[in-house]
Amino acid sequence: MSKKSAPIAIDRFQVLQIKKKFVAINRSRVERASQSLDSRHRDLVDLLPLLFHVNHPTLPGYVSQSTPCGVSHYKPDSLQLKQAKKYSRSFRYQPLNQRNNPILALFVMGSMGSLGQTRSSDLDIWVCYQPQLSTDAIQELQQKCERITQWAKQQHLELCFFPMDNEEFKSGGRAPLSEESSGGTQHQLLLDEFYRSALHLAGRYPLWWFVPSEHEANYDSYCQKLLGQRYLKSDEIIDLGGLPGISSYEFTTAAVWQMYKAIQSPYKSMLKLFLLEVYAQKQPETNLLAHQFKQRVEAGITDIDQLDPYVMLLHLLEDYLQQQGSMKRLEMIRRCFYFKVAQTLSRPSDRISWQRDLLRQQVDRWRWRDDQLRHLDSRRSWKTSKVISERQRLIGSLLNSYRLLSEFVRQNQSPSTRLQTEIAILGRKLYAAYERKAGKIEWINPDISPDISEAQLSFSSSQDDELVSWRVFDHEPSQASSSNMPLKSSRSLAELITWAYCNQILIETTKAQLATASAQRTDRYSLQPLYRALEQWQPLPLTPLSQKNYASKPIAKSLLLIVNIESNQKPRIDSDEKVVDVFNVGESALSLVNSIHLICLNSWNEILVSSPKPQQQLSLTIEHQQDLDGLPDLITELLSMIPQSAEGAWPQLSVFVRNSTHGEQINQRISHLLQQLQQCFHTPNQAKTSRFILEYAGRLHLWQYAPQIQHQCFDRVEHLQNYLSQPQADASPIIMESLSLQHSPLRAIATLPVSSAIQVGYRLLSQKSKEPQAEIYVLDERGSLFVERLPFRDQQSLLRPLHHFIRSAIGRLCLIDQHRQHFGVYPVEFYRFDPVDGSADWLARRVDIATDLKNLNFFNIQAIIVSSTDQIMEFSFYCDDQEFHSLDYGNKIYRRVASYILARRRQAERYPCYITDLDLSRLDSMGSNSAKQVCDYLTIKNKLERELNHALQTL
Repeated sequence: MSKKSAPIAIDRFQVLQIKKKFVAINRSRVERASQSLDSRHRDLVDLLPLLFHVNHPTLPGYVSQSTPCGVSHYKPDSLQLKQAKKYSRSFRYQPLNQRNNPILALFVMGSMGSLGQTRSSDLDIWVCYQPQLSTDAIQELQQKCERITQWAKQQHLELCFFPMDNEEFKSGGRAPLSEESSGGTQHQLLLDEFYRSALHLAGRYPLWWFVPSEHEANYDSYCQKLLGQRYLKSDEIIDLGGLPGISSYEFTTAAVWQMYKAIQSPYKSMLKLFLLEVYAQKQPETNLLAHQFKQRVEAGITDIDQLDPYVMLLHLLEDYLQQQGSMKRLEMIRRCFYFKVAQTLSRPSDRISWQRDLLRQQVDRWRWRDDQLRHLDSRRSWKTSKVISERQRLIGSLLNSYRLLSEFVRQNQSPSTRLQTEIAILGRKLYAAYERKAGKIEWINPDISPDISEAQLSFSSSQDDELVSWRVFDHEPSQASSSNMPLKSSRSLAELITWAYCNQILIETTKAQLATASAQRTDRYSLQPLYRALEQWQPLPLTPLSQKNYASKPIAKSLLLIVNIESNQKPRIDSDEKVVDVFNVGESALSLVNSIHLICLNSWNEILVSSPKPQQQLSLTIEHQQDLDGLPDLITELLSMIPQSAEGAWPQLSVFVRNSTHGEQINQRISHLLQQLQQCFHTPNQAKTSRFILEYAGRLHLWQYAPQIQHQCFDRVEHLQNYLSQPQADASPIIMESLSLQHSPLRAIATLPVSSAIQVGYRLLSQKSKEPQAEIYVLDERGSLFVERLPFRDQQSLLRPLHHFIRSAIGRLCLIDQHRQHFGVYPVEFYRFDPVDGSADWLARRVDIATDLKNLNFFNIQAIIVSSTDQIMEFSFYCDDQEFHSLDYGNKIYRRVASYILARRRQAERYPCYITDLDLSRLDSMGSNSAKQVCDYLTIKNKLERELNHALQTL
């Protein structure tokens, strides 16, 4: 209220009249509150002032004789004393000295005595005490409140006590924090609600009653005159402060608070959100409901119905929305109001109820039909379809409120980091609760209906355009017909089942079946085992989150993999064949994983289901559905959910496999695979850029963070080897999955003991050839793999020149990169790979080689890069100090070098020649990417040797 106040003129008679009016209204409201309580709760509430007035060992709430007691101007009546006798036969009331009683006043806040009061309404009670109380005294008073709360709970009545210092509260200090208010940040809004709704139980009266509406803006001056000129005695009033207006900041923080609450309990919060919207839209000329209440009292209105805080709230919202022309929102607010009052008008009642009569007046004014009332009154029995429809209405209103809030902040608030953070977090929470995205489970029942579970559910499949779709019905499969509408449809069966579980449509007692139809037969499968797996994985309801969860991006917290739920069929395999690896069975390397789904609970309490792409789901009529990419794709998605930077981020993992011959084996195989992925990518001492390899359904898959997760797939080992040869920015070990590539020498090099050395291995190829060959494998200092085939004479002549070249490359890399100061003494390890007798596996044996090059029949060939353009490199060569420059020989340089080498050999033998030293130092100055690691040198060496040896053979 921003209007200027009139000159202060006080009439003693008017002060007395105002007191009489407010006391009379309060008395009527207290009577209404009592009528709405059952007799036991009525007696309990009546007794509250006496419990704070005395300390008696046998009365509820007793702490000690030193606990502050004595309520100002309170004298128990005969009925209250009689009630006390029920709990304490030994109780004898002794009147107290009324001077300086420590308890100034008792108020009950909220819906009590209003149309909004229900049997489940909590009672928020303000216990106002003397500011001079010591800390110990306040603690004892708090303890007494807690004991009375526990006593009331035993009587099935919820009491919430808020001991408070009125002077501290008035100054904007500590305010009661409850589900209805965030405390100090909503000080004025809390006062607005208090002054229009609080019931005075005992003690002093609010000073605010006696300040006329036109003097609200001059509250303190008016109060000083009231008390200074003794129109009122200071010991008969309590000053909680004036209500001049509400700041934009307070509107915003209150709206954020209510929107948080609306996500879980939309009906009650929606009323408060709309009120805040009205207040905000009318700033700065906002006429608060508390002001309107006082204005009506001053105008002589004594009709309690017209002064009812909930009726006043309703009428204010209706007027605003009608002026806005928002008929859908008007209808929604009336529904919220009707549900809040909780009177079922379509059903007869034996009790005489003033609330029922008052609500009937509103409904008649709305011209609601009887069928509308029957529909609303049946809310407790609403099932899925009705709940979904209602949820859509609520979401629309809530998101509209969020947009208005955001716009209000932009227009009225000076930049505030804290407020911007609050709005951002609210947006994320709304996104988590309501935003639709593929695979995300929608929570359809935000406190709309108490139970939407079904006695029977059937999940059935159909096929169109070679794509499988799934539907869930609330009846047995045999009762299905084309006219029946499903509860929900999806391309993913796992998504449907998870949706039914999360929304508690599927519960423990539900008879749920899966019916899959093929050309040959119809299979039926009970979903109770899967229900138990879901319940064990994530019990409902979910644990509420703190605000800090929404301060960062969501990450996976808990995962469940569902395997083979659609079909239990398996490929044809020899009955005598032992299944060693369920991912690669038989000569065709078939996987026993027909389908796999990933269910993820993330740090925003979103549940997401990842399933095979619809186009990958083949016809159900074939005998075995091979899912070539399902598991690898889900691994990629899983790893993308888990940032490597987050310590302890690896989620809890569970696996469910539909019962089958190899079900337990599949479970163990997948569980072990996931453990290996964790060890590879989320172990503190493991390299961040490790490369993980899995053989699945005959194909090879590789994952690496760079820095986001990358997934590559290869049909052949040779293609994988080529990829592994790529340069790496950092040390990137190759981690081979435990059962993958069991018969490949690549596994032998990848599973060598962990070492900081450059590792070189070789295996002999077929010995039947006239020219024996060996295959060389080199893992350089960063884990890049170099593979080459060379003629084999003996181990020393194969490995010693290679060792010499690697040492030379290391030395040159040290000159290029000064950070490699210790790289010159980098160890080089050598291994021989031999086949294991009786199997196709390979065994790595460490071998030693001589470091000198004596008695080896070759001479030095040095290559030096002289230019590089468009990936074309030109080299000069030195053969035993004889120079061959590219400027002199151009593209004939390889033939000229080969001719020189051939001339130096006995009888012009044409065995291969090898580069012994390579200088790439000028690459940097040419603007090209310099060679960063040993494999770069080996790769260029190999290319040059191919050119030279080709020239040797063609001369």
